Amino acid sequence: MIFEINVLTVIVMAALGGICAYLANQNIAVFHDGLRPIYPQYLNGMMDRKTLFATSAALSTGLVLGFGISTSIAGGIIIVHTIMLACDMIGAAFPDKKPLFKWISAAVGAGFGVVLMFGMQALMMLFAWLPIDFIGSLGTVGSLIIITFCVFPAIAVAYQSGLKWGMIVLVLTMLVRHLTVLFGSFTIGSVAIALNADGIALLFAILAMVVCAIRHGKKTSGSATAAFAGFQANVARIKNNIVLLAVAGGITALATTLLIIAEGPASLILTAQGHYNEAMLVALGRAIGFIPLVMTTAIVSGL
Repeated sequence: MIFEINVLTVIVMAALGGICAYLANQNIAVFHDGLRPIYPQYLNGMMDRKTLFATSAALSTGLVLGFGISTSIAGGIIIVHTIMLACDMIGAAFPDKKPLFKWISAAVGAGFGVVLMFGMQALMMLFAWLPIDFIGSLGTVGSLIIITFCVFPAIAVAYQSGLKWGMIVLVLTMLVRHLTVLFGSFTIGSVAIALNADGIALLFAILAMVVCAIRHGKKTSGSATAAFAGFQANVARIKNNIVLLAVAGGITALATTLLIIAEGPASLILTAQGHYNEAMLVALGRAIGFIPLVMTTAIVSGL
């Protein structure tokens, strides 16, 4: 594993699991973008708590087991989906109307965070004892993920702005990657700098996608303010929980700084390889790219 298990990392992981489960239980925030728009049905009384939990479990269980754990093992860092999707389910599993259960859900979430940390350590030790070292092979799968991710923004541009612009972004992305391979290693003074070609290509592709989205958005008619005018109560609901959301953000940032978690497979692999600057840039690009999705589902749901 990249991170070290000590008192600080255990406390941070417990705090992260606890706050995430608490936010989900109190219908303040959930990590799964597909689950967020479902919450208005529950808040309006059209769905009971058991159905909400069943929906959360159906959406997240496969991602946790099939994507989160395998990606975490490949990089030696816990991908954030593993703990936050699980805490979505933990929060939804307990009633939200009785005060005692919100603290129980937080305690279960905290316990899950700690168990996940030690469980991952146990898995890594178990795999190290096996006669065949396949963790290195999983790492190559992670490398393929980064290369594949470089193509996704071009596909998004093609859907939004047409095939021509998608092909232009794809060709430029591959060109940026090739140029980084050729000229991405250099020395400034006594400092040797080596840029990761896949990370730089992915960053360029995401930025190109954002530029194309802005360009496409200027051509569309209508006002976003008018479209969301009916959701002012949801916006106010989010603002009322700003302190808890800020605390959750701080804990998440601390866990990332300690190399316990990573925000996505591309940045996780880059971090595991020691390319911290490239990982930061890729994470920044993904964050910018996800703002429209997260903002829209938050305004519509109030979470």
